[in-house]
Amino acid sequence: ADSSIAAVETFAILRGLDWLETLPEIDASRGFGMAGLSYGGFYTLMAAAADTRIQAAYSICFFNDLYRYSWPDFCWQGAARRFLAAEIAALVAPRALYIEVGARDSVFGIDTALSEWERLPPFFAAQHAMDRLRLNVVDSDHRMDEADTGIAFVARHLE
Repeated sequence: ADSSIAAVETFAILRGLDWLETLPEIDASRGFGMAGLSYGGFYTLMAAAADTRIQAAYSICFFNDLYRYSWPDFCWQGAARRFLAAEIAALVAPRALYIEVGARDSVFGIDTALSEWERLPPFFAAQHAMDRLRLNVVDSDHRMDEADTGIAFVARHLE
């Protein structure tokens, strides 16, 4: 298909939003929130970067250095010449983005998350959206924080 797994999966997620908009119990005028863990965190970043209907995103245990973790299912040929995690996340601005990483993550090293994070705030600052960007480093492994802070962040930005 001359594409990537990331492109196909992101396309599928966006078509899922199209379907959700047709449901009478969904008020799509408020926008959508999205959360995902690990690969779900990657697809949360990708979908939120690609579609402004996602007003608040919660990416859990994915934000990292794509040079170190250049796995073929989320890095496609030439991807790093264009977008690393910080640039993908920058495309979410000025909408809300909550990034959560584990200090003891055994899959993605915390050092790579922190180095990518250092590059992200200027993009949100340029959009006057620093109040819509958060990093939460939790004392855990590769899992979601048991506190509801990230969910509350998303809910607050959908009100």
